Order: sequence, then C-alpha cells, then structure tokens
Amino acid sequence: AVVSTQSGHYGRGRIKREMEEKRLRELEEARRRAAEEEAKRQAEKEKLEKERLEREKKEREEKLRKEQEERDRMIAISISEDNKAAVVKEEEAETKKSVKLNKNNIKDWKYSELREIINTSCDIELLEVAREEFHRRLKAYQQWKSVNKKRKDEPKPDLPGNKENFTAVSPGPKKKKVPTATLR
Repeated sequence: AVVSTQSGHYGRGRIKREMEEKRLRELEEARRRAAEEEAKRQAEKEKLEKERLEREKKEREEKLRKEQEERDRMIAISISEDNKAAVVKEEEAETKKSVKLNKNNIKDWKYSELREIINTSCDIELLEVAREEFHRRLKAYQQWKSVNKKRKDEPKPDLPGNKENFTAVSPGPKKKKVPTATLR
C-alpha cells in the first residue's frame, strides 16, 4: 500500500508539474505572440510613418521645383524683354542711320515709314521734313480726289443711261422672231 501512495502522490505531483509547465508554456507562447503582434504593429506604424515622410519630402521637392521653374520663367521673360528692348534700340539706331542717309530721298519713302518717323522720331529736323512730305502728299491726294469727283459728276454723252441724250442713241436693229418647229 505504501507503493501505491507514493506512485499516486508522485503521479499527482507530476500531473501538477506538467499542468504548471503547460500553463507556463501557454503563457510564454501568449507573451511571444503578443510581442510578435506588437512588433508587427510597430513595424507597420514605422512603415506608414516612413511613407508619410517620403510623401511629404516629395511634395516639398515638387513645390521647390515648381517655385524654381516659376522663378526661371520670370527671369527668362525679363531677359527676353531686355533683349527685345536692345533689339528695338538697335533697330532705331539703324533707322536713324538710314534716315540720315535718306533725308534727301524722303520722297521715295513709303507712307508707313513716314508715319513711323513722325510718331517715333526724336530728331526735330527729320520730323519737320517728314511732316512736310506727309502734308505735301495729303494735299496732292485731296486735289486728285476733287478733280475726280468733278469728272464723276459730269454727264457722259455716249452712255445710253443718260436721259438728255436718250434720243441721240439708236436702239439698234430689232431681232426677228423665228418660229421653231415642234417635234411630235
């Protein structure tokens, strides 16, 4: 009977120990799972934070790039305007040179050239010469216009539409009607 009590006592202790070990293993497994889950959540959180930071960095870079492009565009416009002004000044200088050479030949100039010189020139002498030529041409045009208006108002005797000379104009030969044969 002694043997049976020892084996029973030993059996209960062993079962208790196994249950305790099993419980400890389960607790350890639960802690390990919780730690893994926490590590996964932490890794996911870090990943999301990293993506957010990268997105913000890209947005900042894009904003800086756009700002730089806008500054470059404004500088290009400014340079372009400066170049245009320089080109205009060069053209004015060339025009002045050609004007000095052609002051005597102002009668050969086109109307648009005269108008440009009158509107833009700073040379008083050239301006006066251009105005005189412009007024000379204007007077010639007005004279031509008045002469042609008088001619237009004069009756033309040889035209059939003139009522005064209607009887003088012969109507010409009358056409005879030719009967046409009908086909059946």
